[in-house]
Amino acid sequence: MDVARGISAPFKDSNWLMKALIGGVWSVVPFTGFALTGYYLDYIRNTAHGRETPLPEWSLFGRFWIRGLLAAIAIFIYMLPAFALIMLAALPLIPIAIVSDSRGMQSGGGLEALFAGGLCLAIGVALIYMLAIWIFVAAALAHYAMHEEFSTAFAFRDIKQRLSTPGASYATALVMSIAIAVVAGVFGSTVGAILAIVPLLGWLAAIFLSGAVGFVGSLMAAHLFGQYAARAYGLPGPDGAPSGYSPPGTMPAPPPTEPSAPVSSPPSPPAAPEAPETPQAPEAPPIPPTPPKAPEASGPAPEAGQHEESEGRAGAEEESERE
Repeated sequence: MDVARGISAPFKDSNWLMKALIGGVWSVVPFTGFALTGYYLDYIRNTAHGRETPLPEWSLFGRFWIRGLLAAIAIFIYMLPAFALIMLAALPLIPIAIVSDSRGMQSGGGLEALFAGGLCLAIGVALIYMLAIWIFVAAALAHYAMHEEFSTAFAFRDIKQRLSTPGASYATALVMSIAIAVVAGVFGSTVGAILAIVPLLGWLAAIFLSGAVGFVGSLMAAHLFGQYAARAYGLPGPDGAPSGYSPPGTMPAPPPTEPSAPVSSPPSPPAAPEAPETPQAPEAPPIPPTPPKAPEASGPAPEAGQHEESEGRAGAEEESERE
């Protein structure tokens, strides 16, 4: 884990000062502090995905506020057993205190001391629980920062699995975030005390500047948890996405393959021959015109006797020629 990079990362944004001062304002205005937590969560997510700069824009104030509110509810649920233990230990003291006030301070002193000791013991156990559970809560918030659903803050099995990722350096991020918070608190208090010398305006400047310093310190811690999340969730981290990286939820890009010889496409089959056209029946020849009738003989027809005489003469002539 690169701690030095986490400390210097917020200052890489050219507009970091204005964003920090706006954060200082929201840290003072009532009911707007949830937006600081949401901003912190988004910067964890951005860093894990390789977008450490620029810092998130305050134009997403609504998103930051809602996510911060949900994160505060998740923290309260995690701390609820400690609060319940203290309340249960304190309940018996209420009637004893009422009776003691009405009858004198000496009445019920032994019983009151017993329950008071039980309350002190409960407070001690609650503090130990809160310290122990906070180690897990920080990881739960980082897990919630990587998702958009409130229920993911209670995905115990998945969170535990991320914590056991080799080389995730969660302990380093947790310890260094505490150290950064302490240093930022001391620095902000010192600068605030100096500015408070000036009446009124100095007091206001001290309040806002202390909030801005604390906000920048939280961004440094967020960068460290972003580095942890990058390793735990298999993301690119502050160095950016490597070649072939695909965002979560998508299939990884296939490895490049060596170019192969172009494969010739098989020849397309010859087109089927067109069906021959059906020959049309020849047209019927035109009907020839009807020949004209032979003209009738104008003379009278020869008689039968004359015809026989002519045939006889022709036969006699033929016989004489033969002789």
